[in-house]
Amino acid sequence: MSTKNKFCKISDLHNEADVEQNFARRYIESLGYRDDQIRPKDSLKNLSVGQMRGASAKYRPDFAVKVGHHFRWILEAKAPEEPLDKHVAQPKGYCAALNGQYKDKNPVDYYVLSNGHFTRLYKWDVNDPILELKFSDFVDGRKKLLKLCEYLAPSMFVQRNLHTAGTESHTLWKLPLEEVNAAFSWCHQHIYKKDAMSQAAAFQEFVKVVFLKLLSDREIRDQYPHLVDEEKIEVPANDVWFSVRWINQQHIKKSNPLNTIKFKDLIDALETEIKAGRKKRIFNCNETIDLSAETIEGVVKRLEGIFLFGIDADLNGRLFETFLNATMRGKDLGQFFTPRSIVNLGTKLGRLAVNVPRKNGTMHTDMVIDACCGSGGFLIQALDDMWKKVEKNNSLSDDQKKALKVQIAEERLYGVDLGKEPPLARIARMNMYLHGDGGSSIYIDAHK
Repeated sequence: MSTKNKFCKISDLHNEADVEQNFARRYIESLGYRDDQIRPKDSLKNLSVGQMRGASAKYRPDFAVKVGHHFRWILEAKAPEEPLDKHVAQPKGYCAALNGQYKDKNPVDYYVLSNGHFTRLYKWDVNDPILELKFSDFVDGRKKLLKLCEYLAPSMFVQRNLHTAGTESHTLWKLPLEEVNAAFSWCHQHIYKKDAMSQAAAFQEFVKVVFLKLLSDREIRDQYPHLVDEEKIEVPANDVWFSVRWINQQHIKKSNPLNTIKFKDLIDALETEIKAGRKKRIFNCNETIDLSAETIEGVVKRLEGIFLFGIDADLNGRLFETFLNATMRGKDLGQFFTPRSIVNLGTKLGRLAVNVPRKNGTMHTDMVIDACCGSGGFLIQALDDMWKKVEKNNSLSDDQKKALKVQIAEERLYGVDLGKEPPLARIARMNMYLHGDGGSSIYIDAHK
């Protein structure tokens, strides 16, 4: 047997903790799961997995892995000298206990047992393994490793969900920017004509609806990050609330549900953050979407199949800027935008410093102030540039990187827009909210 694979050396595995951390966890991470999807033992519930000496035996595995809202497989690590056959009952029982919480489905598909020397994959309710790999099989390109990944990769669970009997899917497409702008223009004119309002008023209401769309798409990105690079994104329909299907389901409870449920929830959440001093205001506390239910549904129908979030750092700002240039420039808004190529160049020329040591031993991070921030394009590009520099700094721990990112977003970026009628102020704050700091660093003054 080889003494080394892609994760560790066999000599690194002395006990159960070594197998768990040096081998098993690294394998799970290699599949593309995020930290919040990998749940370690100390965060899991002890569940009854059978009888032992007349009492119910309690057990929890070393890892449980989530896709969407449910655990989909678990992993139990054992010491290198432990025979795996002795340890099938507990993980199998844990899967059964998890699935027993549901009447109409069994979300947990598999359990994995590994002592480092051997790794076995089991169907959740079967004693015999589907697949067994040796330590030396964990090398890129090996057939057994590829087969194991076919069973356990995040995308495989999404695909299996969609092909389960009775499960509807929702398809989102990444479209070229010009097609997205055409959809935006259609929505703006739809609002303008249907509800008989000015171009500027129609734009303000459109911003509210499209902000909900962007939040919905961000949830999809966060829930299914492994699908974001695909041109066609197919997810369970129940996981998408910006859709005509969701609106029709909610009509039983409330009329105009995108306004009375989702927008109200957003306003309430923002107010809580504002009162706590963590966010700046985007919408007034009593604001609603001032559009008819029919008009809102028309916008949703036009946008529900387009994936707007996550293509690049400043996608949302560019969408609004291009849309506004094409439809309202020089009319109601009078806004003009720096070309994206200039934004990128200016940010690079700025050579923004992040966590650079000073002579006195302290660390310095530049501050960025945009005195005419518009939709926040420069700020978003600066945020992206500075966060990338944080990620590349190997001297920082994961917790230190996270803390530094928060500090940059909340303390080192400031925007000012002194227009008399700044309809883009909301977009600037929305843009920052969607990219990490909730707009807390955007200062807008419309009266000076």
